[in-house]
Amino acid sequence: MTLLLSACLSAATAPVPTVLAAGETAETGTWFDGLKAGVCFDDTYDVNGDFDFLTPAVVVPCDGPHDEEIVARVRYGSEDYPVGDIQAITHDVCAPHYESFLGRAIESTLMGEFSVWPDPPDWEAGVRDALCIVSAGQPVFGTAASAALRAPGETIATVAEVDGIRQILLVDGASGATASLQENDLTELLTDPAWLPDGSAIAFAAHVDDDTAEIHLAPIDGEDSEVIVARPGTNDSARFSPDGTRMAYISDVQGGQFDIYVLEVATGERTRLTTHADRDSSPHWSPDGGLLAFRRRTDGVSDIWVMDADGRNERRLTDNGANNYDPRWSPDGSQLLFTSDVAGNYDIWVMDADGSDPRALTTHPAADEYPAWSSDGALVAFHSDRHGGVSLWLMRADGTDQSELTGIAPIGYPSFAPPSAR
Repeated sequence: MTLLLSACLSAATAPVPTVLAAGETAETGTWFDGLKAGVCFDDTYDVNGDFDFLTPAVVVPCDGPHDEEIVARVRYGSEDYPVGDIQAITHDVCAPHYESFLGRAIESTLMGEFSVWPDPPDWEAGVRDALCIVSAGQPVFGTAASAALRAPGETIATVAEVDGIRQILLVDGASGATASLQENDLTELLTDPAWLPDGSAIAFAAHVDDDTAEIHLAPIDGEDSEVIVARPGTNDSARFSPDGTRMAYISDVQGGQFDIYVLEVATGERTRLTTHADRDSSPHWSPDGGLLAFRRRTDGVSDIWVMDADGRNERRLTDNGANNYDPRWSPDGSQLLFTSDVAGNYDIWVMDADGSDPRALTTHPAADEYPAWSSDGALVAFHSDRHGGVSLWLMRADGTDQSELTGIAPIGYPSFAPPSAR
């Protein structure tokens, strides 16, 4: 009977292991047969609810739902059964493979370790290997592999739920460490933490009750937030113009559907820019402040549109029959990030500013959403549930080095701090 491991154990002296090549899996008549790095499988349990090693593992495609993914199959460096605590030995053997596979220590991710080793009868049957496996505690789609990309010097704001309370978290781009912007009772935060261009404060929306939401401005220094767009209506999705003089946001105050408004910060004057019969949302300023990209929903399908900053000259950029949303201008104004399910799954896409040359940056079978550029355009933050729960990820602007930044599970909408906030 094999054993399994789900927690860190004390160290033990281990033989020097070797990692098996992809095809090295001899038939032994045991549960280990056919299992190697890159294989995904589903759990099986006996009548007592214990993991059943008498039933062969149910191997399934990794791009579909699965319970476990094998990171490495590691051969113990001895022809004799390992002496000492094999559970601890196996933990030590697998630990570096987990860290290499996940891009960071497994304890700081949403994944859990599930190491399996041979017992003496397995050993006699010819099994000389440990299996290093990751599990999310719930079915996941696609590989859990992560690179080790980080963003030193960057701070990313995101909405997250911690201990049942929604709050704005500030995430350190170098370490993934998090800090709460404010400790308060605003437990129904909505979307889009929006930095003032000088980095001194963040705007966010919070429910007042079921039918109304207000936009708050919270100073980074920890002072209390102030309401800058009050009820009536639901007001959400704030975004400041590059010079900080105007704030675009959405509201349903004048007709039941969301439209885009602009607030003059100095005077409090508000102007309605759109009057679409369905929902307009997610406004985002071009770097020169002359344009607003936004999401428009029509007949249940969303597309990316752009208009002049005064609401004139609306034009549609996507028209592919899919849902396209959350546009984000690149710092140089030449491209737009967005989320799309045009390929049958939510992924991060980029296109030229005129809507041409759309191309996918992620193609993972999990859901990747809510992209955001770093201030220099070199990095993209996004959210993914490829570790079983939503977490914050980074990649390069060309889609390479996709990496989990923090295992704290955000709800949505990352936003890089402006350079002045560093």
